[in-house]
Amino acid sequence: MQGYEQLKDGVKSKLGIDLHSYKEQQMRRRINQWLERHDLTSYQQLLSLLKEDRDHQAQFMKYLTINTSNFFSGCGSVQKHRRASTACHQQE
Repeated sequence: MQGYEQLKDGVKSKLGIDLHSYKEQQMRRRINQWLERHDLTSYQQLLSLLKEDRDHQAQFMKYLTINTSNFFSGCGSVQKHRRASTACHQQE
């Protein structure tokens, strides 16, 4: 499907998400699934819809970032465990 580079640039300027930072194969698969679920036939059609429809924009942004945000939300827990572990080692 043509227009993926334009979509990446458009998503970055409209949503602030830099798709260049993600593995292309994985991101294309996710975006293509989105296209199918929403009866869209091209990246250009998706980009146009993102520019016009704030609701669709919010849903798409949530869909794209859910795994990333879940990953980062777990970082606080990891940092707490590291601090506790460091504190235990310092007391020894």
